[in-house]
Amino acid sequence: MTTMNYIGLEVHKKTISYCVKDVSGRIQQEGKVGSTRRELDCWMKTLPQPCTVAMEATIFSGWIYDHLLPHGTQIKVAHPLMLRAIAAAKKKNDQIDASKIADCLRCNFLPECHMMPAEIRDRRRTLRYRHLLVRQMVQMKNLVSGLLMETGVEYNKQRLHKVSYFRELLSASKEVTPSIRPLLKLSRETIERCQKTEYALVNSLQRDPVLADRIKRLRTVPGVGPITALTWALEIGDVSRFRSIKQAISYCGLCGDERSSADKVMRMPLSKQRNKHIQRALVEAAKLAPRQSHELAVIYDQERQKGNSNRATLAVARKMVAYLLAVDRQQRDFVPAEETQDFGSIKYCRNQQDEQNAQPARSCMLPTERRRSHSRGSLRIVSGLAENTNSILCDGSSELGCSREVRRGGVAYLPPYLPVVAGRHRSACRGAAEVLRHAQVATTMNIYGNALMGAKREANSKVVRMALRSA
Repeated sequence: MTTMNYIGLEVHKKTISYCVKDVSGRIQQEGKVGSTRRELDCWMKTLPQPCTVAMEATIFSGWIYDHLLPHGTQIKVAHPLMLRAIAAAKKKNDQIDASKIADCLRCNFLPECHMMPAEIRDRRRTLRYRHLLVRQMVQMKNLVSGLLMETGVEYNKQRLHKVSYFRELLSASKEVTPSIRPLLKLSRETIERCQKTEYALVNSLQRDPVLADRIKRLRTVPGVGPITALTWALEIGDVSRFRSIKQAISYCGLCGDERSSADKVMRMPLSKQRNKHIQRALVEAAKLAPRQSHELAVIYDQERQKGNSNRATLAVARKMVAYLLAVDRQQRDFVPAEETQDFGSIKYCRNQQDEQNAQPARSCMLPTERRRSHSRGSLRIVSGLAENTNSILCDGSSELGCSREVRRGGVAYLPPYLPVVAGRHRSACRGAAEVLRHAQVATTMNIYGNALMGAKREANSKVVRMALRSA
């Protein structure tokens, strides 16, 4: 009867220390082998069979994993942070490290980490290289701005990195001294070269047949663009390794640490044990997603009212993880809740012709803090409504004959964000405060603006006529 042999590897740049143990823990072999493919092939022929190999995750683990896998041995990669037994040892060297890795493997205590397939790792390397190019571009742009400010050159900040403006600045501006002119040209050439390379890398990944269909589905999620979709597909890999949404959120670094003891529970800031690449992409996408999705806007608004915009962004990012996980698991496009449940599009058709021509209302889009400076028209409409709240927000059965409905093309819609003030005898001040509160949390009226203004004028005229009759 053959017994399993357990091999621990301590991988370095030039050498690999190994230790072979049997089931009882006796050392069968130990030594060092060169970190080359040829020496690994010769070493594998001398190993007792069957065997299981374990090694710590390092920068060299990828090619060693791929090279040893065809030899028919089972290979496991350990999480380096979880191997605290090695780091905490009083005596530490390569042979002891290899022996302890073999013991963890033998006793089934090895903290195994997920190893991506080679085809995903190759494409992920390309995407991370693209991120390096982007960082270099930003550094060069900052360098150009610094050179101009250092020499006192006046320039347009918004147009500085445009090709035509930069060329005009170098040729026409007398403030550009000869000492910085070659440096500016060299910096501009570097920026253009990085831009072209970055564009080519992204296009090659998007057209890749392994990723094309998945990227297309992921981009149906609100706020997800090509870079976010590529980052999710290549950093997450196979979504079946996550048993729940909480595990995916933890992997993406969107939750904090927990320090609990007895009856004390302490929540710490965001954990550093995360995939920083997917975390960065999701946080940036979550800043724009509330502008494109009604549901995400509501989530952002609820958390923002608690006074912390960063916490609101994280809440949106966690919801986006749930969306992306569902799209990958079900292998189909994302469908908003407004379309599946007809949310925010309650229709009242006056006749059969209106029913045929009726179109469901689009979901309202909540602007975030970044859009407040560009939404003055919307706020003016809402503040105008606050003067006569009962003209729009009164009960449909009142004498004024007005309704909560908003008429568009013969069909009445009920906006999902409009507060309802039942009864025309309700205090106008209370209704005004309610409307202004919704205005302050960035309730948009872009879709219903014209209809609301028309209904306001009609209702105001009715109020004037009633006042004249009562007088």
